Parts: sequence; C-alpha cells; structure tokens
Amino acid sequence: MNRKIIRKIEEQITRELLLTSNDAGWNCIGYDYGDGFESNTDYESIVSMCLNVDDLYLIFQSPDKTKKAWARLVYGNDGFDLINDYTCTPGFEQLVMDKMTEYTENIEDKMFA
Repeated sequence: MNRKIIRKIEEQITRELLLTSNDAGWNCIGYDYGDGFESNTDYESIVSMCLNVDDLYLIFQSPDKTKKAWARLVYGNDGFDLINDYTCTPGFEQLVMDKMTEYTENIEDKMFA
C-alpha cells in the first residue's frame, strides 16, 4: 500500500482513538515514547507527538480518576494495525477499545468507498 495512504490511516486512527476515549470519559493524560511519562492533555500536541515517533504509549485516566489504562501505537506498518496492544482495564476496554477494534477493521472500506 502507498506510504501516504498508510500515514493517513495512522493519523485517522490516532485522532479517532483520542476522540473515542474522550467521549467515553477516559481522557488522555499523556504519553511515553521511551523516555518516561510526559504529562500532556492538549489534543493537537498529542497527535503531533504521535505522528513524529515510531511508537509510543498513550496513557488514559478513568472518569472517576481511580484507574489508568494505556494503548501502544506502532507507526509505519500497514496503518490499520496501528494499535499494537492495550490494557484490559474494565471500562476502558469496553467503552474505548471495542469501538476502536470495529473502527480499525472497517477503516479501509470507509476510506475507499
């Protein structure tokens, strides 16, 4: 697949993950790209950081602020497989990751329809 198309898919999935988690109340509170956790809640700066590294962990906090969850994003593969791994934290898995699994399974159909 064309590298530009893969990059567009990765950007869309990154944005959708942040929007889906935010809608579910699981706000992204920062990231770790190998140098330790960096606190950041600015949507555009998080997207920018994601698109400028090979892989990173996004860290999310539950609506009641009692639990944390993470998703590992690995850039540069086939696009739809961007989300490499995530925690099975109750609430996060059902409200965020189940929706993201469906989204990524159908993203190519949506893009090329």
